[in-house]
Amino acid sequence: MEIIIEYVLLDNFLIDSLLLILTNKILKIPINKAGVILAGIFGAGFAVVSPLIKITGILAVLLKLLIGLIIVWISNLNLNKIFLRFALFTGLTFLFGGLLIALFNFLTINVYDTMYIGYVSSLPLGTIIISILVFIIVK
Repeated sequence: MEIIIEYVLLDNFLIDSLLLILTNKILKIPINKAGVILAGIFGAGFAVVSPLIKITGILAVLLKLLIGLIIVWISNLNLNKIFLRFALFTGLTFLFGGLLIALFNFLTINVYDTMYIGYVSSLPLGTIIISILVFIIVK
């Protein structure tokens, strides 16, 4: 299996940043641009090292939830509505993942193959989706 680390970093940075911005917009919390960038970098860094961490099951889920909480905290360094922000961030993460699975099914791309083989395009999927969302938001 070939993994292009730049795609992993770019995808995760963009998706984490978008989810953080959406979370803050929905909750009408001012967006800290530097915080969102730092949180996106942290999330992308974790995405790169997480396959090297040899835990599975409930411990893996708990670790990822803890990382999500840290990402939310980094994005806006205060505890104001931290659990509400975390819950919304986590919910948006699941919704976005479901959207990607629906998109793959619509395009008749086998979801399991895509998860294991890699990208079906020369551009990271996150970049494509983010570009579409930015176009929709700006318009």
